[in-house]
Amino acid sequence: MGSIQVMRNGNIYEAIDRFTPLDRLAYIHFRNVRGKVPHYVEAFVDDGDIDMLECLRLLKKHNYGGVLIPDHTPQLECRASWHAGMAYDLGYMQAAFQVIGEKDEKRRQDISGTDQKGALHSGSRRYSGRDGILSSVSSAADS
Repeated sequence: MGSIQVMRNGNIYEAIDRFTPLDRLAYIHFRNVRGKVPHYVEAFVDDGDIDMLECLRLLKKHNYGGVLIPDHTPQLECRASWHAGMAYDLGYMQAAFQVIGEKDEKRRQDISGTDQKGALHSGSRRYSGRDGILSSVSSAADS
């Protein structure tokens, strides 16, 4: 994502809307940046110019079924800096998927008072990460 965003005329949201429906994206480097070429820096996923939650919502809207890969994580000052950066990104991603899934489920319940299967909602979480990243979010009410 950051590679598109740093381009002088790059707009990641337009790129997602344009290319995701073509079903030609096998994987996406999930990273954030601040600035544009030639003056940009890589940032943590929650600290750059890109609204990562909005990107995930757009990917979900277009039923993206590919892989999201944490990429170019800024180095932390610790003994296992690469691993710590990856853990940070993966934790952010997991939380973001849950937020998106829960918000969508809440909207469906507010409209109908039931989940998609017609059962009254028991208040239990419906998200499951075992079936894939975005497919789990897309089918949160079905798991």
